[in-house]
Amino acid sequence: MKLGWKVLVPAALVWLLLIAAVRALRNAEGISTGQLLMIGGVVIVVIVLLTLLIPEKQPPEDEGLVTTTGGGHPVPPLDLKVPESTPRQKALEARRRSEGTKQTELSSSGSGSSERSKEGEPDGNL
Repeated sequence: MKLGWKVLVPAALVWLLLIAAVRALRNAEGISTGQLLMIGGVVIVVIVLLTLLIPEKQPPEDEGLVTTTGGGHPVPPLDLKVPESTPRQKALEARRRSEGTKQTELSSSGSGSSERSKEGEPDGNL
């Protein structure tokens, strides 16, 4: 679709104008075929020279964007410091510590029954 609207339709319009101009010049008195070919050659040379003078499009440089690898994934910086534990792990450890202190308080307030768990030994409740 892009080829038709951007290339073929303008090329067809230029072709129609060119044919109409050649026929109009042939019908005019005093212009020979050799003169017509010379004028056409000069016009073509001028168009080619003008297209060579037009600079090529330069892609915009992305200075502020994150550099990517060939797959398009962002690359972390080389000096990235990875934390030892995540916030979730810290919250779970704090929860376990608070539950552990509650259990020891409950067991120490009890009457010395054999159900009391020894320190450092897992009791199966998490």
